[in-house]
Amino acid sequence: MNHGVKGIKLSAIGSSINKLVNIVEFLKILIPGLYQVNRLTSVKYVSVDTNNEAINEFPKMEVKLTLVKPTIITEGFQDKLSEEERKKLLDVYLKEKEERKELKRKKKEKEEKEKLLKELNDNIIV
Repeated sequence: MNHGVKGIKLSAIGSSINKLVNIVEFLKILIPGLYQVNRLTSVKYVSVDTNNEAINEFPKMEVKLTLVKPTIITEGFQDKLSEEERKKLLDVYLKEKEERKELKRKKKEKEEKEKLLKELNDNIIV
């Protein structure tokens, strides 16, 4: 949220809502002071087949993240994280990131050893 930008609106439909929630929570950890306002609605999708008209309805989630506290507090309002909470969550995220990096390194190391052993076994003359 640089260059004078005070907020951002994000939305998702159906099964992508869980990804939106993850993105929003991640942004709130990375950017201090974000207020969150959620709005749940639905989207109707009409498709026509040879016999009938079918109407499908999907949930839609809209999220507004802003550095300015909304003047009207609605049911979907979430206050900004305290700096203490944010730092704890950021520490957890960074620790998990390092653990994933270490697991990836160990996996690569193991694969390289297995490849080398296979090459050695293939070159052994009996």
